[in-house]
Amino acid sequence: ISTGYFMIIRFYLQIGDYENADHYIRKSMDTGTCVGIGQYRWLLQVQGKYNEAFQFINSRCGPGGCGSSTCSSSLFKIYWLMGEFEQADQYFLRWEETRQPSLRYPSMNYEIGHVYFQLGRTEEAEQIFKAALQDLQARLERAVNIGRNPRTTHRHLSRIYAFQGERKKALKHLTEYANNGFDEGWHDFILLDPFFESLRDDPEFKAIVKQAQEEKAAQRAQIKEMEERGELTL
Repeated sequence: ISTGYFMIIRFYLQIGDYENADHYIRKSMDTGTCVGIGQYRWLLQVQGKYNEAFQFINSRCGPGGCGSSTCSSSLFKIYWLMGEFEQADQYFLRWEETRQPSLRYPSMNYEIGHVYFQLGRTEEAEQIFKAALQDLQARLERAVNIGRNPRTTHRHLSRIYAFQGERKKALKHLTEYANNGFDEGWHDFILLDPFFESLRDDPEFKAIVKQAQEEKAAQRAQIKEMEERGELTL
């Protein structure tokens, strides 16, 4: 995706304007590249449109189409969210085989831990979560030490702790993430994410969800006002 399209797409995802995000992702994919597959999958994913995402990925990947690691990772994530855990496992293995070694951080692998848990491979799942937590804690410390915003690290930690039933830790990190601003569709995916299933009825979690929706609405209203005043054109 060109830099121009990439920034516009991120902008619309950030404010939850999925119609315009859809428009610009499709335009970016008209160039014939395979780069937009993961971003379009995410656009459909945050809206809970898993079947549409599955059909889209299959239309772009496979024989005669894109065969990149993005295809494998996208199919892994959609099969996981659809509850097709054996297929998710297969595509995770393909993803591991094709992605660059520099991208194989323990903290990037932990969603497969959820899959393994559902498949009854609990010991493997626990080992994956343990390694991911160690990696994420180290990343958090490094970010704090050099003055970087560890927003996404807080989000990852909150997901794992929520799944492990560590309510206080999960809400602590989720609050830290929320206070730094939700990013690119997480306003809505927080309602769908399987990792937060145990917190669905928790009052503090509901308050964070409310905060996310209010933040998105405020951003949309601000952008609309700027457009009406002619201060913003895309």
